[in-house]
Amino acid sequence: MNIKNFFDSLIPEQIEEGNRLQLEENLRVYEEFKAAYKIGNCSLCTQPLKEFESNKPCFHWFLRPQGIKKKHFQKYLSTPIGFFRFDSYMRWIANLETPFKKINDLKSQMNPAKVIEYTIKYKNIEWSINIGRTDRIGYANTKNANFPHFHLQMKIDNNIFIKFNDFHIHFQKKIFLTSEQWKKFLRK
Repeated sequence: MNIKNFFDSLIPEQIEEGNRLQLEENLRVYEEFKAAYKIGNCSLCTQPLKEFESNKPCFHWFLRPQGIKKKHFQKYLSTPIGFFRFDSYMRWIANLETPFKKINDLKSQMNPAKVIEYTIKYKNIEWSINIGRTDRIGYANTKNANFPHFHLQMKIDNNIFIKFNDFHIHFQKKIFLTSEQWKKFLRK
């Protein structure tokens, strides 16, 4: 059975149960995130938010822990990262300070050449993330961007720390469950 047929075969109760379980999991993870943040730790790597280890990259690096330099991001951002996990982390961070006010993702202010474009602020840091139409497949005939990627700009105190063209950040390969794994998940 292919995945489309599997999803088409789900009855509304199975879909509702899957959604309910996912929502419960999301709430649990968010509460862990807030609890760790409250004591100054990262919920992902458990390190203090103000510190970093160069051989243990983590999303909390984007909070610019003490001593981190742009060069530390070179290796980290040259390997695929999960865009949706990254996006969630940044939005969660911004919402800790002031819910909804620190995220500008209005479609009316988006460049029409972009598929995704938004800005997130937290304290003195601002991240701008974008994915252009050609970024989704990569730039043919180039060495450093011939793969699906996104772009990030990071400002600290209105000074650019990471420029959009510094890194072409690989999307992490999608991981799909087999139909048997989905069935097992839905039976829980």
